[in-house]
Amino acid sequence: MIMWPFCFIFSTMFNIANSISYPVIWFVREILAAPFRLVSCTSKFCSRDFFDDIVDLLRKTWSIGSSLYQGGSASRALALTSETTIWGSLWKDLYQILSAVRSILYGFVVFFSTCNRHRLR
Repeated sequence: MIMWPFCFIFSTMFNIANSISYPVIWFVREILAAPFRLVSCTSKFCSRDFFDDIVDLLRKTWSIGSSLYQGGSASRALALTSETTIWGSLWKDLYQILSAVRSILYGFVVFFSTCNRHRLR
């Protein structure tokens, strides 16, 4: 019974000290740990996803570039033996597509101008 007030005072002071010091220590620890967590999470993300995507992109780009180069060398060899090249035939096809689109647009212009002419009468 004699020790009870001393234990009460000691436990109260200990609880007050913990309730003040623990949040301060936790806050400082989180501020110091945040950059390390950021670097850790970023490196995990980058190492798994980002770098794999970059490597895949470079592989695909290299394969497309090499196939275009091989196709270009084949078209040069073909151009020596034939008058029509691959690029010439592609240009003709593109020209036909663009002229068809132009004709369609001209048709729309004629249609809407006719509609406008009838509306104004």
